[in-house]
Amino acid sequence: MKRILVLALCCIHAVAEEPRPTDIEELVSNPTVEQLPQLFLVVRKQTHCFPDGNKSGMRAIVSLGKPSVPYLARQVRAFEGKSWTTQVRYLYPIVKLGPEAKDSLPAVERLIRNEETHKYIRHYALTARAAISRDVEALTQLATKNPDFGAIALEALGDIGQDARSAAPALAELARIKRYRSPRLLPVLEKLDPRLAEEVASELINR
Repeated sequence: MKRILVLALCCIHAVAEEPRPTDIEELVSNPTVEQLPQLFLVVRKQTHCFPDGNKSGMRAIVSLGKPSVPYLARQVRAFEGKSWTTQVRYLYPIVKLGPEAKDSLPAVERLIRNEETHKYIRHYALTARAAISRDVEALTQLATKNPDFGAIALEALGDIGQDARSAAPALAELARIKRYRSPRLLPVLEKLDPRLAEEVASELINR
C-alpha cells in the first residue's frame, strides 16, 4: 500500500512539472542547456514510443549541440530501471549530434556491453556509436538488417549526406522490396545519391 501511494505521488509530481502549452512555445523557441529536463518533458508529451525529430521539443534539444552532451551522457549512465521508451529519447539526440557527441561514447559503449539491454535500446546505442564515428558501413547494416526499427540509422545516414554515398545501393535495394515502404527511405536516398533515388522512384511508380 505504501509503495502504491509513493508511486501515485510521483505521478502527481511529474504531471505538475510538465510545461503548459504556453510554456512549451517559449521553451522550444529559445532553449538552454539548463532547461533540458523540461525539454525532455515536452518530448514525452509530443511523442509516444520512438522520438520524432520533426517535433519542436526534440528539435530544440538537438539545436543545443555539444553543450547538451554531458547531460545526455549522465542520463544514459542512469538508464537502469527506466523504460525503453524513456531511454530512446536520450539516445536519439546523441545519434543526431554525431561526432559532436563523442564524449557520450563511454556511456553508450556500456549499454552495448550490457547483455540485459533491451533490443531497441541496443539498436539505438549501436546507431549512436556508428553516428559518432561516422561509420557508414555499420549504419548501413543497422538500417537494412532490421528495417522495422532501422529508421534511426536511416536518419543518421541522411545527416551524413553524400559522404555516405556508399550506402546508396543497399538502400535502393531495400526500397525495391515490396514489404518495406518507409516514407523516410527515398528522401534519405535522395540526399546520398539523387540520380539513383530518381531511378528507384520511377521503378516503383511504374510497377
